[in-house]
Amino acid sequence: MTHSVLSPAEIASRLTDSRLKDWQYQDGFLTKHFVFKNFQQAVGFWVQTALVSESLNHHANWSGVYNRISIQLQTHDAQGITELDLKWALAAEKILASLVV
Repeated sequence: MTHSVLSPAEIASRLTDSRLKDWQYQDGFLTKHFVFKNFQQAVGFWVQTALVSESLNHHANWSGVYNRISIQLQTHDAQGITELDLKWALAAEKILASLVV
């Protein structure tokens, strides 16, 4: 499936959505750093977003230590940010909102 790459102006415009306010466009990726109450909550978030990744067939770059997770999104086959990345980020925010952080 081919995905259209969004321009930097389109990305900036989409990041004005209040649900995406903490996401940043850096070095060609959408990025966000999450901090949770504890390791269990961080792993729970990670697992739930892994299920989103599988359902969208779109996998983020993740790294994590204890209660912190950093995520970078990019549609690799398009070599840029597409609507798929924004959809993934919105799904992650919905999961985050369901947690008591």
